[in-house]
Amino acid sequence: MAGKLGNNKVISYLRKDGNGNTMVVNVTLPGHSLFPGYVARMVTIENGQAVIHNVGEGTGWLQSFGPLSDLLINNVWIQQSQDIIDSN
Repeated sequence: MAGKLGNNKVISYLRKDGNGNTMVVNVTLPGHSLFPGYVARMVTIENGQAVIHNVGEGTGWLQSFGPLSDLLINNVWIQQSQDIIDSN
């Protein structure tokens, strides 16, 4: 399944990992600051709690600042992931 929402410049796919767990893979499109790249988002239950794992790669301009890129990008997912967990 694939879908594109509004003007997000991302296309999303539902996939299964090697263990059969569902994941969402977001692939950036031209014009996105992380293009070309992707993020895979997987939810697991650990000690009775939902945990979202975000894994991504890319070569977009925002990722060209070395360790500074980590500070600019990685923490973006923390609040968004918590909002998703809290809404369920």
